[in-house]
Amino acid sequence: MAQGWLPPYPETAGVRTFSAADNLDFVRVHVKENRPQGSFLVREKEIAHLNGDAEKIRVYLGLKDKPAFISDVKVPVRTQLQTGRIGAQPNFGLDQTSGFQYQLLQEIPKSSFSNTRALK
Repeated sequence: MAQGWLPPYPETAGVRTFSAADNLDFVRVHVKENRPQGSFLVREKEIAHLNGDAEKIRVYLGLKDKPAFISDVKVPVRTQLQTGRIGAQPNFGLDQTSGFQYQLLQEIPKSSFSNTRALK
């Protein structure tokens, strides 16, 4: 694991791998405005209660760096993903498991990432 990171899921038994049957909509939080691409995604409703507060999102998702931006992500049909609870990342302020995250298991087109906007 990279410096300070623990496994992204609290236990592998709770991780589910699937193929997108329909186009799926997610969001991705990120640090650089021009670099929204990445493999970890979340449903927008999962972080809606945090009202766009970048620091609260960082802790809730167990991220090392505070995100500055959020982008919409449209995952194409037949894309392989996995999902599971967000594992504790005590080095980054998340002391217990959190909500659900999704991880792309294959690359998707850059055009799948759109509508980048600043967080609070």
